[in-house]
Amino acid sequence: MNRLERFFIIALNRTFLRAQHRPFYHRIVSFYYQPKDNFIMNNLHGHVILEKLIQSPRVYTRQKLQQEIEAKYGRDVVFYACGGENMSLSDLLQYLFNQGKIAEKDGLLTAFADKMCSHDH
Repeated sequence: MNRLERFFIIALNRTFLRAQHRPFYHRIVSFYYQPKDNFIMNNLHGHVILEKLIQSPRVYTRQKLQQEIEAKYGRDVVFYACGGENMSLSDLLQYLFNQGKIAEKDGLLTAFADKMCSHDH
């Protein structure tokens, strides 16, 4: 075995060992296999929704946001945040309401940029 082959084997082993000790949801979007359901699923951090509400010039209702998220990420999309994982969009919105990160007035959603946590996902 030459030096280059040995280097790649060591690098792959280190990457594999590190990956075993961190959660699958460490990125905003990750694709992972769930053996019990036997399919691949989109798993998004709640910041995706907050950033969409903050940065978009459009104003969203719950229904319009649901349609846009399903069109972009599919119907099987689930969310995670500091307070939970495997949440539907409705569950995530309720969580964000409870945390004071979004509000709804006259059916329109508003996100508060100053309430968004700044940790890595």
